[in-house]
Amino acid sequence: MMIGMNEDTTAGGGERILDLGEQLRSLGGSASPTGHHARTLVRHADLKVVLVTMSGGVELRDHHAPGSATVQVLSGRVRFLLPDREVELRTGELLVLPPAVSHAVQAREDAAFLLSLAGAGAGGE
Repeated sequence: MMIGMNEDTTAGGGERILDLGEQLRSLGGSASPTGHHARTLVRHADLKVVLVTMSGGVELRDHHAPGSATVQVLSGRVRFLLPDREVELRTGELLVLPPAVSHAVQAREDAAFLLSLAGAGAGGE
């Protein structure tokens, strides 16, 4: 059976296909006083995937995740302030962070990215 890529679907074996374009559109229509939105798309005991949008100029203060994390930029530019350097990511780039690395995030322009958190307890279950 072919599953359309333009819809959020749960396949027969529990797999999920998510339409990221639709998820972004649904986040884009609502204003946020903080200048950012975060929507959890996947939550399992060992994996959490969060869609984050940020308005240009907004910064998320220094924080860390207990497990490994990846950030894949879907649109725009974001800067990560790491303990020993700054990394700027553009659309299509992926950053891999080891566990417990402290970082802040700045949106250099309106941006959207997927944050994936891995490891025991990543999903809060």
